[in-house]
Amino acid sequence: MGFSLSWVAVKTDDQSAVLKSLGLTATTETDEYFESDFAGAALLDDWYLVVAKKADNQLISEESLTALSQVGMVIACAVEEHVMTSSAECWFFGQRRWQVTHDGQKDRLNLAAEGQLPARFETLKAQYMAEQKAEAGESADIDLIFDIPLILASTLVGFKHDEDCSDVLANGLPLKLSVSQAPETTFTLEIKKPWWKFW
Repeated sequence: MGFSLSWVAVKTDDQSAVLKSLGLTATTETDEYFESDFAGAALLDDWYLVVAKKADNQLISEESLTALSQVGMVIACAVEEHVMTSSAECWFFGQRRWQVTHDGQKDRLNLAAEGQLPARFETLKAQYMAEQKAEAGESADIDLIFDIPLILASTLVGFKHDEDCSDVLANGLPLKLSVSQAPETTFTLEIKKPWWKFW
């Protein structure tokens, strides 16, 4: 059974701002393997990580990333191993700075990239393209190109969904996150007084 998940890492020491932006609240329940609908963890170098189920989770929607990137630089990934699609992107101050995607349904060598990519990208691309072609290219049973976006993100944040991340956790095990209840004030109605009443 393959992974289907999304994750974001925000460069900030204010994890409460990240959770508020996403409408989430930290619980005291640990989630070592990120099995909850949402789980969060503080990573080294002031990254705060949120992992969610499903590759198309609202967590990585354009609206969500636009808002999150006002808190700090954001690295976001989508992983769908059932059809071998993956993506990584960087957002800052409401703008997408770069994006790398792989769609194994199109072909094994599919890789799209745009924006101001990290210098490491070209090295990763050359390495994994060469290894894929050595395995018989598009007709190979293995899809190494799938990993390029995910490894690129990992070089920046230190997290990869299918690897042990205990050495990059800053404050113990990840915690389960719950969806916050909207404050009651959100639902209050403004009752307008007649123009002749001054109190």
